[in-house]
Amino acid sequence: MKKSIDIETVLRELHTVSGCRVSIHDCEYTEIAAYPHDLSPFCALVQEDQGARMMCVRADTEALSRVRTTESPYIYRCHMGLYEAVAPLYHAGVLTGYLMMGQVADSGEGSREDIFKLALSATESGKIDSRQLREVIDRLAQLSAPMFSSFVNIMTICAEYITLSGRMELPAWDLAHMLKKYIYQNYSQHLTLDELCRTFCCSKSTLMNTFRRAYGVTVWQYITDVRLNRAKELLAGTDHTVRSIAAECGYSEQGYFTKAFAAEVGMSPTEYRRKCIIEGHERAAEEVRP
Repeated sequence: MKKSIDIETVLRELHTVSGCRVSIHDCEYTEIAAYPHDLSPFCALVQEDQGARMMCVRADTEALSRVRTTESPYIYRCHMGLYEAVAPLYHAGVLTGYLMMGQVADSGEGSREDIFKLALSATESGKIDSRQLREVIDRLAQLSAPMFSSFVNIMTICAEYITLSGRMELPAWDLAHMLKKYIYQNYSQHLTLDELCRTFCCSKSTLMNTFRRAYGVTVWQYITDVRLNRAKELLAGTDHTVRSIAAECGYSEQGYFTKAFAAEVGMSPTEYRRKCIIEGHERAAEEVRP
């Protein structure tokens, strides 16, 4: 059987055919692999300026954040006018990182001059040598917009290969973290362990054991805690009926909600609301007391 291609080879081959720098970033946007390993001479020079470097970081972060939201490849121009693109990477159906390529100029007429002006305006006056800047801009790889788009299609195929080959395996903590975030965002829905396992493409034992090791509670206990904490907020801060609060917190039956609430809080939802009202009146009286 033919040996599978490692990530380093994927990055190197993408660079060879495109001239782009290609990198992999984790879910926190930290670069964890790249080819070439160093930034392009242009980017390295510009980022010697602290303000310009922060603009570069902001542009990359915004692009990665967009891909996190859309879950689709994204082509854009950075604030210096260079082509960049990002594609998502997955493992077991969960986002694990990003494949990024770019640091190339448009091949159109006047493109290098535009980049020169943008770089000068983005750096502090007198902090960058204009002759050196022109030299590194002349060394930038150039691609037309259609050609760059074609290379992004190839990059996307490579991202799918990395995903399918399991090269970007999701660390246990990230699985637990993503599961916790998913529960918090969907606690009002009908959640079951089977549904969660399908969502995260893992077995029940992996799901439950990973979460418990990370947070010290079972998945179901965390779901219950999130739902009941929200119920307490609604009981104390709104005049919604107990039935509507139960439904909003993911309980299809008011009776089951009342039983679960009493077991965790030590009183019924109605008693808890009455207690909050009394405590509110007492606090108000304390505030006006001389």
